[in-house]
Amino acid sequence: MADIADLAQIRELDFLQDSLSAVHSYADCELVSLTYCEICGEPIPEARRIAIPGVQTCVNCQERFE
Repeated sequence: MADIADLAQIRELDFLQDSLSAVHSYADCELVSLTYCEICGEPIPEARRIAIPGVQTCVNCQERFE
C-alpha cells in the first residue's frame, strides 16, 4: 500500500508530465517574431528574430525588462 510520500511523488510526476506536454504543444506552434520592438519601436535585428522565435522586444528593452 502506498504511503503519503508515494502518493505525493505520483502527483508530482503527473504534474510534471502535464507541464511538459503543455510546453511541447506550445513549442510546436509557429511563433512569429515582430519586426519592430513593441516597447520602443526600434527594428529588431533579423539574427535576433531567427534566434528567438516569437521575440517581441529589442535587446535593450529586454535587458531593461529583465
